[in-house]
Amino acid sequence: MAKQSLNQVQCKYCGQMFDVNTEDIEWEHVRDLGENDQHAPLHDYGYIQKIKCPNPMCKRENTIVYRAVGDLYENNLLIEEVKVI
Repeated sequence: MAKQSLNQVQCKYCGQMFDVNTEDIEWEHVRDLGENDQHAPLHDYGYIQKIKCPNPMCKRENTIVYRAVGDLYENNLLIEEVKVI
């Protein structure tokens, strides 16, 4: 999969904005959350991961939540939300 920026998030410790890319996601750990309420054949997927802030003065880990929609076989996942918690 080619590198693609999904979203910019803000480090909750130092406030620096940084990109979250497709290559940052550990795809093998994405979890199927069941059928999507609005589109029955589609499934919701979610994943929580820690990513280090790229700021050399910070380097603290931020917890990132991904939410996606795709088919039953995890093909054609569409990332709908990326946020820091």
